[in-house]
Amino acid sequence: MTALGRDVNLSRWNLVERYLGGNKKILDWGCGNGSFLRGSRNGFEIHGYDVNPFGRFNNAGLYGQSWDGVTLWDVIEHMEDPYGFIKGLSTKYLFILTPDVGGSPNRIEEWKHFRPDEHQHYFSVDSMTKMLERAGFGVREINRGEAGLRDTVHPEYLVTFVANR
Repeated sequence: MTALGRDVNLSRWNLVERYLGGNKKILDWGCGNGSFLRGSRNGFEIHGYDVNPFGRFNNAGLYGQSWDGVTLWDVIEHMEDPYGFIKGLSTKYLFILTPDVGGSPNRIEEWKHFRPDEHQHYFSVDSMTKMLERAGFGVREINRGEAGLRDTVHPEYLVTFVANR
């Protein structure tokens, strides 16, 4: 793992621990290769899911279980029905990182997160907040801490949300 990858995972775990302490049950939805899971600390019971049918994290049945927290790092913009997904979750806390279309340049085609072949949805701080509230979650925190690690020139391009029921 790169130094940036370690810093990003540390930032994510610091955020999760600020709200959940330790020894809680967490689902990392869209976990990719599992690097966030491998960094688990403080006794968290963490599980992961990713769409890759050949990967080791392909148990979609995890969605129907109850969780203390669910993380959606760089994944919600890829979902067909993000509102339905969030509304159907049985969790106390959500941690979401997504590109912020509200922070994009005037010409969206010049924005590095404009990927019409990958991203099915684009969110602003306002649209994500409204969607979370409609799904029964209250927004507890909005920050750009990870964004500053990943893009020192344009941290406004990414935003992190913490929401709870």
